[in-house]
Amino acid sequence: MARESEIMKQIYRKHIRLFRFINDAWIFTDLLRSELEARATELGDSRRKSRRRYAVPRLGKQVVSKRRNEEIRQIYVAQYERGIYETNIVSLVSRSEAFLQDAMAIVACEYPQKLSIISKNTSIPLDLFLQHEDRDDVIRRFVASNA
Repeated sequence: MARESEIMKQIYRKHIRLFRFINDAWIFTDLLRSELEARATELGDSRRKSRRRYAVPRLGKQVVSKRRNEEIRQIYVAQYERGIYETNIVSLVSRSEAFLQDAMAIVACEYPQKLSIISKNTSIPLDLFLQHEDRDDVIRRFVASNA
């Protein structure tokens, strides 16, 4: 399919970036899984029984949480078996939603009369006009608020 219009070209470039992100995410997952497995094995072979200190966030600051090697090994195993996939899926769904929203904004900026398809309430709130001087910014924000 020839991409002759500027809108089609813009959406296609975003589409290619999305697919690259998806592919990179799975490549990274594949690389990371072997590292997670190796680290879990290393911790499982450890004889250390004392607890190590790990910094964790709490109410805007860092506090210490103590864990034994076996407990940390279980974290690695959980990530290896399933966690890394769950994290990936959440990230990929979020990126896909952002792509759809960007595509809708591209079309809506070029054809603002199509906004009635996006929203049952076809009027744009006055606040958006007051907050943004640029017409395309107003339309992008309106699309984002209705997506």
